[in-house]
Amino acid sequence: MKRIRLIQLFVLMVSGLLAQLNPPDVRCLSVGLTGNITITWIKPLDPTGLFVEYEVFHSSSAAGPFTKIASIPVYNITSYTHLGANGNTQSQFYYMRTRFDNGSSSAPSTRSDTLRSLFLNLQLIGATSSGDPFAAGISYNVLATPQLSSTVNTYTIYRQGNLGPFNTLLVTPTRNYNDTTDVCSIFYNYQVAIADQSGCVSQSNINGNTFVDKTPPKIPTFDSVSVLPSGQVSIGWTPSASPDCNGYAVYQNINGIKTKIDQITGRNNTLYTFTATVASTVSITFYVAATDSCGNISPINDGQSSIFLKANYSVCPRQTILNWTTYEGLKTGVLRYEVLASNGGNFSRIGITTASSFTHQTNANNVQWTYFIRVVNTAQNITASSNRQKILAYEPPSSSFVYIKSASVTKADDIEVRLLVDTLLNCSAIKLERSVDGINYTSIGTIPFVSKQPDYTYLDAKLDVKKINYFYKATILDSCSNERAIANTFKTFSLSVRADEDDKFLNHLTWNFPTGFNAGIVGYNIYRIVNKDYGVGPVAFVGVNNYNFTDNVENNASDGGNIVYFIEALEGLGNVFGVSNENARSNIAEVFVESEVFIPNAFTPNGLNPVWLPVTHFVEKTDYRVQVYSRWGNKVFETNDDKTGWDGSNSEDGIYVYLVTYQNSRGEYVERKGTITLLKTR
Repeated sequence: MKRIRLIQLFVLMVSGLLAQLNPPDVRCLSVGLTGNITITWIKPLDPTGLFVEYEVFHSSSAAGPFTKIASIPVYNITSYTHLGANGNTQSQFYYMRTRFDNGSSSAPSTRSDTLRSLFLNLQLIGATSSGDPFAAGISYNVLATPQLSSTVNTYTIYRQGNLGPFNTLLVTPTRNYNDTTDVCSIFYNYQVAIADQSGCVSQSNINGNTFVDKTPPKIPTFDSVSVLPSGQVSIGWTPSASPDCNGYAVYQNINGIKTKIDQITGRNNTLYTFTATVASTVSITFYVAATDSCGNISPINDGQSSIFLKANYSVCPRQTILNWTTYEGLKTGVLRYEVLASNGGNFSRIGITTASSFTHQTNANNVQWTYFIRVVNTAQNITASSNRQKILAYEPPSSSFVYIKSASVTKADDIEVRLLVDTLLNCSAIKLERSVDGINYTSIGTIPFVSKQPDYTYLDAKLDVKKINYFYKATILDSCSNERAIANTFKTFSLSVRADEDDKFLNHLTWNFPTGFNAGIVGYNIYRIVNKDYGVGPVAFVGVNNYNFTDNVENNASDGGNIVYFIEALEGLGNVFGVSNENARSNIAEVFVESEVFIPNAFTPNGLNPVWLPVTHFVEKTDYRVQVYSRWGNKVFETNDDKTGWDGSNSEDGIYVYLVTYQNSRGEYVERKGTITLLKTR
C-alpha cells in the first residue's frame, strides 16, 4: 500500500512539472475620455484548473521598464481598465501573463504580445498667431509590431463637429490624413479606431481644435458662351462641386487682363447675361471663379470665348464667304459647326462643317441674308451660337431686258438678228445662242454693249436657211459676266416655191411662220424678184392665217429669166417694248421657168414689120446677145438689149444669118442660129 502511494505522489509531481498555462491573448486597447485605458483579451485554455491569476504589466515606453499594475484572480474576466493611464497624452504599452499552479507554487506563463495604445496626433496646419488653423494633419501609431493577425487592415477615423455626435470621416489603411473644413469656423474632435476579428475595438484618444475654412471652392467648368440675337452674350457653367460655394465671380479679358465684371450670388445660379453688344464686332473671352461664404475664391477657370462670325459678300460669284473663330474648351470637344441662315423667315441649316469657314451660294438679287454659326459638342448635349451677320446679296447693275426684235434671212442667206436692249442701266455684253430644235442651244457670240445704245444687230452667216428654221435667244451679261435678263426666243421661217406643171406662168408659194414677235403677226408681204432687182416692192399682201400664195408671172415673162421670191412677216401693233414696223424675212426661194425665144424669119424695114426683134420669155438679161451677119460673113448688127431690134438700115435685100445667145433660168447657156430674109418694098 505504501508503494502505491509513493507512485501516485510521483505522478502528481511529474504532472505539475509538465502542465502550464498560456498567457492571455491581448487583442485591444481602448483609451477612455479621461485617459484611462481598457485592455481586452481572450482567456487561455485551462482544462485542468491550474489558473491562479492574470498579471497586467504597463510601461510608458516600449523599452520598459514594465511594472505590474494589476493581479486579477478571476479566470473568466477578459478586460481590465487601467485608471490614470494618461492614454490621452501619449501611447501606453501593455502585456500580460497568467500565473498557474505548478504543483508546488504558482508559476508565471510566458509574456503575451505587447500592445501599444493608439495615440492620435493632431498637427495644426496653417495656424498663426492671428488665426485658427484651416487643416488638421491626423497621424497615429500601430497597435502592435508586427500587427496582430486578427487585427483588421483598415482604420476608421471619426470626427465630431462642435461637440455633436461622432461620425465616420474616413476608412483607410494608412495612418495619416489631412482634413479640411468647408465651414467658416468650427471645432473638430478626432478619434481613430481599429477593430479586431474577435469583436473588440481599439480606440485612440480624442484630440481636437478650432478650424477655419481656407480651402477655395472647386473650380466651375464652363458649359457654353453663346451670343444672343441682340448681340448680348449668355454665359453658362456647371455648379462648383464644393457644397459651401455661395456664388461666382465673372471676369472678362480686357486688353489681355482678366478683369472682374460682376459677382453672382447662389451656388446654382450658373447663368449670366453680358448685356453689352461688343460680341457683334469681336470675340470676347470670359472666365468664372467660385466663391464661398468664408470669402475664399477658387482659381479662375480656363475661360471660353464667344464665336465671332464675319460675312463678306462676293458680287461676281454671288457668294457669301463666312469665316469665324474656332470654339475652344468645349466639353467633350467640337463635333461640328452648323451654318444657319435666313432671308426673312425662319432660320434653316444650310451647311455643316468641321472647318471655320463656309461659302454660301446665294444666287439671289437684292435679298438680305442673316447668318450665325452654332457649334455642337461630340456628346451632342451642348451648343453655342455666334453673333449674327447680315449681308445684302445683290448683282451688279445691269440692263433689265433684252428683246429680239427679229431674226431675218438676208439676200446672202445669212440671218440678221436684231435686238433691243434696256439702256437705263449698263451691262457688259449680250450673249447670243442658236438652236435647231428649240431645246439645245449653242453660244454663237457676244455683242459688246455700248452705253446708251439700244439697238444691236448680229449677222449669223453660213447657215442652211432653206432647210432649217433656227431658234435664237439672247442673254444680258453683267459686269461679272453673269447671265441676267433673258430675251424672248425668236424662230426664223422658210419659203418654198413650185412651178405649176401645166401653166408655166403660175408659181405656187408655201411657207411656215416665224415666232417671237411680241405683238404677233399681222400678215405677210410677198416679194417677186426678177433679174435681181430687189428695189421692187411687194407684189401681194396676205393675212396672218395664210401660208401659201399662187403668183401669175405672165406679164413679167419678158422681164428676165431669174425669178426668186421671199416673204416678209409683219409684226402687229402694241409691242410692249415700243417697237413698231418690225418684220422678218424668209429665205429666198428660186423657181425655174423654161426660157423661150421666138425669132422672126423675115421683116420689111419699110413695110408692116420694119424691125426684126426676137421675143424673149424668162431669159436672163445680163448674158443676152444678138448678132446678124451678111452672107459674106460681115457683121451688120449686134445688141445685148432684148428690147432693141435690127431695122435693116444700109442693108440690101437678101438672106442674113443670126446668132442669139442667152442664159436660161437654170443658168444654162443656149445658142440659137438661123436665117433672116430682109425684104424692102419698092
